[in-house]
Amino acid sequence: MLRSASSLFVLSLLALQVAIVKAIDNGIYLIEDNYGGRLGLGAIPDIFPRPDVPVRVFERDSHFVEHWKVKKADDGALTISVASGAHDGYKIIANGDYVFASTEKNADTWSVTSVGGHQVEIKVPYKDEVFTTGHYEFVTLQHAQGLPSQKWSFIRTDRELYHRNRFCVQESW
Repeated sequence: MLRSASSLFVLSLLALQVAIVKAIDNGIYLIEDNYGGRLGLGAIPDIFPRPDVPVRVFERDSHFVEHWKVKKADDGALTISVASGAHDGYKIIANGDYVFASTEKNADTWSVTSVGGHQVEIKVPYKDEVFTTGHYEFVTLQHAQGLPSQKWSFIRTDRELYHRNRFCVQESW
């Protein structure tokens, strides 16, 4: 009896993880760390070609916070890029032990695993490297240890981002 109850418990946890991860689908998101900071790129020099820049965590109301377009592949892997605006075209990539954004390279694929409480780990597929940050620092790739600095939330914000008045969209006269 104990064996079947524990098996049922493990299966229900697995189903819950799949249900939470399935909730991250194609769309526009804010990506928030466990401390309430949000992913952004910071100031980028206005030069061409546009340089690769480190992904950082900023205060939630900072103008450096980005809205991220998430695309989900059939295998469940995600690609993450800037949704629109001044930094349109930047895609999240791994660069050594750091997470960068690039306009020149193809977006890397990322795996998302539930860690409970509507939070996830963002990791390199088939590796033990996850997004990790301190409070308002650069995002690095470190071994998964279940630390608070390795837990993230995807906050869905699908809407027209940069309309002059997003509350009153009218037809042309």
